[in-house]
Amino acid sequence: MRSLWRGMAVLAITSSAAGAQELVSNGGAETGNLSGWSTPFDVACTSIPTATSAPGAAHSGSFGFQFGRQGCMEQQIAITPGATYNVSVWAYVVDSSSVPSLLDPSNRLTVQFGNTLISPILTNPGYLFFSFSGTEKSTSALLRIQSQNALTPMFVDDISVTRDLTTPEPTSLPLLGMGLVGLVPLVRRKGAPRDG
Repeated sequence: MRSLWRGMAVLAITSSAAGAQELVSNGGAETGNLSGWSTPFDVACTSIPTATSAPGAAHSGSFGFQFGRQGCMEQQIAITPGATYNVSVWAYVVDSSSVPSLLDPSNRLTVQFGNTLISPILTNPGYLFFSFSGTEKSTSALLRIQSQNALTPMFVDDISVTRDLTTPEPTSLPLLGMGLVGLVPLVRRKGAPRDG
């Protein structure tokens, strides 16, 4: 019985310390194509992004996604209701002295995960890092990346969604409780006087 409690305690501790699993399929464009992504075509999305190995396109690896003036791509991510997720993306707007309005505030990249979105203005050439966290109530969330009024090519790379491990999953709390209860006999035994 004691070994069972010890095993449960170890399981509870190690399960909370495991690394975060990447939930985005092909977030770095390393397949060289848009596999894992769908490309809606509507009023807000009039161009389809491409995976490219053009100079400067990749933040890491060999490929990045290139967006045109109104480009969109999205994918459904399976999630645990009530858990918190961390979303991050690297975005790069190409410097072009031939485009005087490069610093135009309409150069935007919208990143949406479920009901949470950010829409940073890309004013500096070079890769910039953006991140946010969101909690959803459903079993899946739409991850959508969209360029708006990109006057020069815009590159996006290393798109990531991971579960926030600092917020325990609701179903893991009973397991953690059982693990902590399993530690009680160990603490009591260490404090007890030895026979002898």
